[in-house]
Amino acid sequence: MSEVEWKVEREKLLERLRKAEQVAAESQAEAAVYRDLLEDCYRAADQALKGKDLNLLYT
Repeated sequence: MSEVEWKVEREKLLERLRKAEQVAAESQAEAAVYRDLLEDCYRAADQALKGKDLNLLYT
């Protein structure tokens, strides 16, 4: 493989790596949002059970 071909392949691999890193970062951000939403749901359920007010779960 010539040096020019090697550089072209290297750039292709680096671009793939950048895309993979971007997808990973986006996935982590989405997971954090879902985790926060789930924690909010657990807090609401806990509050509803402690206050014996299940109507809180329907809002």
